[in-house]
Amino acid sequence: MKKFLVSAVVFLTLSLFSIEAQAQRKIGVLMFSEEARYIEAENGIKDKLREGGFGEPKTTFIVEQAGGNKARAAELVQKFAAEKLDLIITLGTSSTIAVSREIKDVPIVFSMVYDPVEAGIAKDWKSSGNNTTGSNLVNSQVSVIVGMATKAKVITITHLDDLVEKGVLLGVCANSYSVGQLAGEKAVKILKGGKPSSIPNRICKKIRCDSEPEDSPKRPVLDSAQSYEDGNKDNKVN
Repeated sequence: MKKFLVSAVVFLTLSLFSIEAQAQRKIGVLMFSEEARYIEAENGIKDKLREGGFGEPKTTFIVEQAGGNKARAAELVQKFAAEKLDLIITLGTSSTIAVSREIKDVPIVFSMVYDPVEAGIAKDWKSSGNNTTGSNLVNSQVSVIVGMATKAKVITITHLDDLVEKGVLLGVCANSYSVGQLAGEKAVKILKGGKPSSIPNRICKKIRCDSEPEDSPKRPVLDSAQSYEDGNKDNKVN
């Protein structure tokens, strides 16, 4: 009887250890640079992962940034390839291209990518046809941006926050944190068993109209809370 109890305790201990080991996740995060928009998007992604039950310390994040250097990005891709990662998150078009070209056996969730189809990352908007999915910035948003610029009767317009800081007259910029949140939702689905190719690419339509630096009290904000899966061509800003 004593031997049976000892065996039962050992079996239970090993089972609990196995379950705990399976619960641990390791995610690689590759930012192309340390621009504020990438950091904001990363925060949005991690917040959604935490809400979905994949925050630290249960999940280990290996965060790297390429310093805006494509050669460095390629080196970091090789590092990620050597790791046993459950998921890779990429921030920026260049970092996403570098990872998706080399790594085919690990799910990739991208964010802050202008147009994944045009960049050759995904085959189309409904399905990437590969191991990638994510949240995007442009595609049909272009007409929204151009329309707002026309109504404002301005000449200089950008979609980058940092250029507004440098004096560009008007910026119609995606809400980086919200773009990250959309990517984070997809990451949670994948970690719960979803396949990247079955999760449509998504465009965040939450945008901000900036005509002053971020710390200026005169800076106006225009947000559209709409976001949609592929196929919605309604560009109206609420």
